[in-house]
Amino acid sequence: MSRALFAMALLFTALPLAAQPSKPHCQSAREQDPDTGAIVQKTHLAPPSAASSVDPLFVWTSDDPDSLMFAVVRNGEALRYAGCFDMTLQADGQPIPLTRLRHDKDPNSLRTVVEYVRAEIPWADAQKLAKAKSITFTVCRDHLWVDEEIVCETRHVLEVAERWRREQAEKK
Repeated sequence: MSRALFAMALLFTALPLAAQPSKPHCQSAREQDPDTGAIVQKTHLAPPSAASSVDPLFVWTSDDPDSLMFAVVRNGEALRYAGCFDMTLQADGQPIPLTRLRHDKDPNSLRTVVEYVRAEIPWADAQKLAKAKSITFTVCRDHLWVDEEIVCETRHVLEVAERWRREQAEKK
């Protein structure tokens, strides 16, 4: 399964429509593709606090270890970002380059519209997030920020990914 398909499948199965079990402070979530064995390390999605919520999500996979996916997950009554391909990301006010933006809608969501705006971050640029104290982003004209817990979880995602990358380099 390709990284994009697998990551999208994880996004669709991790919908923030119900409360998730409690998690340790600053620990990202780890999953593994049963078919390929690919490791997925990602931040958690918060349950929506209002009829319309916007959550950032950072996802790294071992089958594409040289990038980090940044996704914005929005729950609402209608698509908001479908015609928009303008997204920025900043770590401590410094821009982080993103690849071409993609937009998806969860076809299985019946009660609310769940949409995903996502882009890839090259690994060298993703490393800037490992030291960030604050992360902000814009989607279209919406200026948003990443809460302290997700900033911490993002650092954990990058630590786990870097450790995996070093182990793989040592095996060669």
